[in-house]
Amino acid sequence: MTAIALGCGAVPGLEAQSFVPITISSLEDRFSVVGRFVGKVRVFEDSIAVELDSLFAMRVHHGGPVLVTRLDSIRVAVGQASQRSWNPTDASQALQVERVMTVGSRIQLPPTRFVLPHRRDERDADAWLVVIFHLTVGVPDEEGFHPDATTYAHSARGILLAPSVTDCSLDRTVNK
Repeated sequence: MTAIALGCGAVPGLEAQSFVPITISSLEDRFSVVGRFVGKVRVFEDSIAVELDSLFAMRVHHGGPVLVTRLDSIRVAVGQASQRSWNPTDASQALQVERVMTVGSRIQLPPTRFVLPHRRDERDADAWLVVIFHLTVGVPDEEGFHPDATTYAHSARGILLAPSVTDCSLDRTVNK
C-alpha cells in the first residue's frame, strides 16, 4: 500500500468516527484521461483522510490528433465553487505515476491513502473531493505540447458534511 501518513492523537471524550464510503469517477466525461476511485473518506477539523482501495485510470480518445500523453501524478483536493467556475484547494501530496498512456491503455494503482490539510468551514456544504490527474501532453518543441495539463474526477457535493468529523490534528504528512 502506498501511504501518506496521518498522525493522530486521542481526543478525550470524543470517540473516533468511522470512514464514509466514497466513489469518485470521470468515466462518463470527455477527457483524455479518465478514472474511477473507490474507497473511504474521514473528515477531521483540520484535515481530510482519503483511503482509496481502487485507483483506475484510462486513456481515451474523442477525435482530433492523438498526442503522446503521460500521467505524471495524481492528487486529491477539495473542490470549491467560485463565481463562474471552481477551484481545487487544500491538495494532498502527489502520488507519482510517471507512465505514458497510449489510447486504450489502463493503469491500476495500488491502494493509497491521501491526507489533505483542510480547515472545516461553512463552504464545506457545497464542496466536493476531486482527484486531479497531472499530465504532460505532446512532445517538447512540437505544436500542442502542454507540460502542465490536468483532467479530473469528482465526488458528489457535500461529501465533507458526512458524519465523520473528529477533533484530531494532522501532525505531519510523509510520502512512503
